[in-house]
Amino acid sequence: IYFSSFVMALVYIGYCVTTTYAFVIGLGLVYGSSNGIYLAVDYALAVDCLPNKEDRAKDLALWGIAAFLGTMFGPCVTGPLLTSFGSTEGTGPEDKGVHHYAFNGYVAVMCMGVVYSILCGLFIMKVKKGNAPWDRDRVARDSESTEPTEAPGVV
Repeated sequence: IYFSSFVMALVYIGYCVTTTYAFVIGLGLVYGSSNGIYLAVDYALAVDCLPNKEDRAKDLALWGIAAFLGTMFGPCVTGPLLTSFGSTEGTGPEDKGVHHYAFNGYVAVMCMGVVYSILCGLFIMKVKKGNAPWDRDRVARDSESTEPTEAPGVV
């Protein structure tokens, strides 16, 4: 997770300095790969930290909802950033009265992405190990020792 957070922060910085479309595509591939790694490890960590075996479904549902809070509130943060740091009015006759977002606004948004990526890595540092009360070693031993059984009527 630390590596993925660091790489995603670097990609956001890369978006601030890029000048070519090919570089944007390359950064997108790197970001997608590191985000995929982050999400896989994040899911494993969430499963490992479930507090109660009986409430797994409810806890994972709550985790899933919380995972999309950024998607829900992101426009509430990025819209004002784009407007305050980079809103310009069109200068051409066909653009008169139309507002556009300048590069400076997108740089502000990418800087927030750097901050959020670093904060994700720092907050994950607080998670030391899973907090599940059931005995994982016993569960693993029991699942290894039982022989698979065939369903009745299946040949």
